[in-house]
Amino acid sequence: MRTDRRFRSAPLAFRVLVTVCGLLLASTSLHADDFAFKIAVTEDGPYRVDFDALGFSGPPPATSRLSLTNGGRPVAFEVEDGGDGRFGPGDSLHFMGLHLAGEHSWFNPWSAENIYLLRLRGNKDPASPEPETAVHRDSIVTRHLEHEAFRTALDAPDGKSPETWFWKRLSHLDRAPFRLALPDGPAPAGIRVALAGLSADQAAAAAGAPQHRVELLVNGRIVASAEWQGQAMIELNADAEALGSAPIPVHDPVHDPARKPTLASDNEPALTVELRVPKRTLPGRTAPVIDVVLLNWIELDYPSHAVADLPAFTGPGGKRRYLTDARVHTPVWIKPFEAPVLRAATAQADYLMIVHPSLREAIAPLSAFHASRGLAVAVIDVEDIYDAFNHGIVSPFAIRDFIRHASEHRAPPAARFVLLVGDASWAVRGESPRPNLIPTLQVQAHDELAASDNGFVTIRGDDWRPDLAIGRIPAGDPDELTAVVRKLLAHARGAPDATWLGRAALISDASTEFQDISNELAADLAAQGLAVSTVFPDSAAGTAHQDQTDLIRTFNEGHGLIHFLGHGGRFVWRTGPPDLKHSSDLFSVTDLQRLGNSDRLPLVLSMTCSSGPFDHPEAGSMAEALLMMPTGGAAGVLAASWRVPASRSFSGLLLDQLVQPGQSIGEAILRAKRAEPKRALVESYNLLGDPALGLRLADER
Repeated sequence: MRTDRRFRSAPLAFRVLVTVCGLLLASTSLHADDFAFKIAVTEDGPYRVDFDALGFSGPPPATSRLSLTNGGRPVAFEVEDGGDGRFGPGDSLHFMGLHLAGEHSWFNPWSAENIYLLRLRGNKDPASPEPETAVHRDSIVTRHLEHEAFRTALDAPDGKSPETWFWKRLSHLDRAPFRLALPDGPAPAGIRVALAGLSADQAAAAAGAPQHRVELLVNGRIVASAEWQGQAMIELNADAEALGSAPIPVHDPVHDPARKPTLASDNEPALTVELRVPKRTLPGRTAPVIDVVLLNWIELDYPSHAVADLPAFTGPGGKRRYLTDARVHTPVWIKPFEAPVLRAATAQADYLMIVHPSLREAIAPLSAFHASRGLAVAVIDVEDIYDAFNHGIVSPFAIRDFIRHASEHRAPPAARFVLLVGDASWAVRGESPRPNLIPTLQVQAHDELAASDNGFVTIRGDDWRPDLAIGRIPAGDPDELTAVVRKLLAHARGAPDATWLGRAALISDASTEFQDISNELAADLAAQGLAVSTVFPDSAAGTAHQDQTDLIRTFNEGHGLIHFLGHGGRFVWRTGPPDLKHSSDLFSVTDLQRLGNSDRLPLVLSMTCSSGPFDHPEAGSMAEALLMMPTGGAAGVLAASWRVPASRSFSGLLLDQLVQPGQSIGEAILRAKRAEPKRALVESYNLLGDPALGLRLADER
């Protein structure tokens, strides 16, 4: 930390005047909480924070009391304060800001914004470290190049892929190798490439041949290669000896920081780095080895003297120093930081409603309704959770930590329900039509990732079974939330004629296997006193239009419970597997406009694949559409966020619990999940709706 040295050469009389003014200001004490701000950054590089940008109207604090932290750790900074020892109008604070990294990845999967806290240092707080000094002339600094183009999940020993975003798919079928343009610039002393296998050619493995081979070329010359098996992640390295003495100009984020890494075209210079998957054939076979790999990132090492004019920062773990450009950045935003009080809250709460601040007013009627029914409701701003449990940084794990803390430290009895109020999106960088207001957790499902709110309420022990009932209303704005809350409240308060609530409909596709299961479930419900009907299409009878009409009539006539078991997808329930010749759409989101069940809202159990991936950044889903309709649709939807197997057991457990008198929707699902042995089903199925609402089946039969 430093002050402006120009002050020291000022005339004596001026220095005395400033000193007296400083003493007068110092007499007005500032409490530590009076001066506290959150500063958001998204890029690596030097940042400047002007005092005037803070909007602070109190007395300027002493420069010596300033504290800058990130993730609870002190951060080095410098202050230009005019020499008066106070941070006030016209002054600025400078620090090296870093992008938000993930635990095992360069970018964080939950947010693009890294949060720095600027506050007044308390007596027990550690002093900020000094800014990093220049590195040794002969040391190495690194330029990291990475582009998040698509997501996929790879096999991992612990079941969790450490990296889920990748730059490019490379294959033996590519017409041309992946080429990275190399404009003039300093020559790297080494090149590293992070790769992962995707395909798994079993014939190659059986023959003892590698399933993957990738070659790294510089100026058309192979400088390194790697061979490996399976979906392991590896690093392909070319050191200074391999690179030789040929000049290798690289894309110069060094002298052209605004330019992103680009793919070379035929019109660009021939100086390139290339990645190639060669076509290989096993002995005795004519077909090539199927070889598909994923490019994660490329790193270029430089002698520090070649880039001495550029700033660098120490990366995660302190093993490498990374280059950034010298452009001075402005924070994305600055907000006042209020000292978190959630950890100290002790008031008993039956129901925790976690809401994005933009939706707090719109959820108030639902909160008031449950309070009028005798539940102690706590409405919590999700940003307050981040402030109290993750130093202001967005993270779903902070939400889980809060729920656990509230369960353990608030007055008993512990909370029974959790409602997440706000949409989720896995696209956290750049513009997205659907905002990430309340993030969800991700679980690995096959070779993809699935949204799962279940992990928020696995707070006791170390298993994957839920301990509280949880639901989500995936609203993106206040108007959308206001409409669905109005619909849910009208349903909860009851209609004059509610005999329809005692009816259940079992719907299946044309598969006899699924129809047999549905008939068994229907018999169980009938034995419980419900009036049960079925809708079973026959793909061979050419009755697709009539089947759709029957299903829509089922909604419109009114059923307290609708259960679908069969093939489906994000926007559709199908009459069978994806086969244009033998199956068709039984019900899709385009059919929702034909629903006329405005005051007869069922609970829908959509027991099919991928009908509820509520975290998609651009497209909705069948489950979201049914719940979020302003009128009609459903009062709640249980749906899977990815591919799941049909399960007679899980459907039976759900229905057994839902028909119990006095049971809320969320608690019925909670008990069914706690009894279900298959983890994939427990984690992939999410309730979109209010978990504290009652189904009222038992009231009307």
